[in-house]
Amino acid sequence: MNDGCNYRVLYGMLSDGPSKLSIAFSPQKHSFFVGDRIRITCSSDGNPRPTFQWMFNLTEIVYGEKYHLSDQDRTIEFNIGSTEDSGYYRCFASNSIKGKVYNIIDEKMLIVQERDINLSTARKSCSNIECSSIEKCTIKDNTAICSVDIWKIVTFVFLSFSLVLGTTFVILWRYLRPRNPTRTISDEIIIRLVK
Repeated sequence: MNDGCNYRVLYGMLSDGPSKLSIAFSPQKHSFFVGDRIRITCSSDGNPRPTFQWMFNLTEIVYGEKYHLSDQDRTIEFNIGSTEDSGYYRCFASNSIKGKVYNIIDEKMLIVQERDINLSTARKSCSNIECSSIEKCTIKDNTAICSVDIWKIVTFVFLSFSLVLGTTFVILWRYLRPRNPTRTISDEIIIRLVK
């Protein structure tokens, strides 16, 4: 078989290095918070079955007080202790065929946020929240949220523009109107020259 890949027959079976490496977070969600429990699983094809190693950023993950490794080290599980658990989780899959070692690496970034307990309890109604002058309070998913009210901004810009325009008009009207309607500019010049 020659399709550009490295295949070997090992004990009468087709053998190859690890491939199709993927990392999955469980539960599958976009945001993780301090206190959440997370399971990270690494999957890869390969014959013989690959062995797995984990790293967090540049530090090797080993079984201990924080991390629980299972399923022949394919899975790590731990409680998120702080936002410092944010970072890259790297999975290394490798196997050996007739003394030659094959490796593959994948990584996935975990972002951890602080859980705001006061936000979930205190912001359930608009009476408990104070919005700025250009915001309005709305309730979404049983939580009061301050959001920008575009009409307040439009009103503010319109009133500001009207005030500037009105002030400019008054100033121009005051300085450009004739001071004495019976005199002309040439009369004014002659009067000043005579004095």
